[in-house]
Amino acid sequence: GGGRALCARTGLSGWFVRVLAPGELRDGDELRVVERPHPQWSLGRVSRLLYGMEGACDPPGGYALPTTREQVLSRWQGTLGELRELAGMPELAR
Repeated sequence: GGGRALCARTGLSGWFVRVLAPGELRDGDELRVVERPHPQWSLGRVSRLLYGMEGACDPPGGYALPTTREQVLSRWQGTLGELRELAGMPELAR
């Protein structure tokens, strides 16, 4: 159970943002998408591929991230092309 398991099962993992200026959000503030550099890569799609890997729903502390190429490839849920595309995105390397 828990939030991580829900995200892994459904691909519903919330949203990610980049903070351009520090401050506070208040009720009624507007958030808008100003740039979507990779529209084909929705957060749901990425979540299903990353968190859908075997063991990702295990209790915290029971899951070890894959550390070798072979481990990554054996657990990866997508195609090798998708993995290469994601790995080549500079936004993910920050």
